[in-house]
Amino acid sequence: MQIDQAAACGSASSQSGRGLAYALDGIGYANGEGTANSLGIGVNGGVGASEGDSGIPTAIGVGPDSVAITSVDGGTFSIAFAVNGSRALVAGTAEEGVLCEGTAALAFDARSGRACFATPFGAFPIG
Repeated sequence: MQIDQAAACGSASSQSGRGLAYALDGIGYANGEGTANSLGIGVNGGVGASEGDSGIPTAIGVGPDSVAITSVDGGTFSIAFAVNGSRALVAGTAEEGVLCEGTAALAFDARSGRACFATPFGAFPIG
């Protein structure tokens, strides 16, 4: 875990998993359990936090007050991407789904085929 005045970054992993986190004036966190290769990136006031026990959970938050969270139990690939005050979430199990809020967000869960995106014109679920 590393914290300075403008950024915080931390990662954890199991013996077989990997966690890679990056922060540039934001907060990045990744926890790779099991065989997961987790990636969490927070840039310019954004938060990106990911965790999982398999697959490639990815979370990227860019811009002030943006939050992207991927927390999956099993899976192949999942991504949450949020920009400038928006929110994106890929939740625990395939049944729990995805969530997008704000004006610029995207979430995709390959386990279920569910996705969503948020624009200035509204949020739109897919699948």
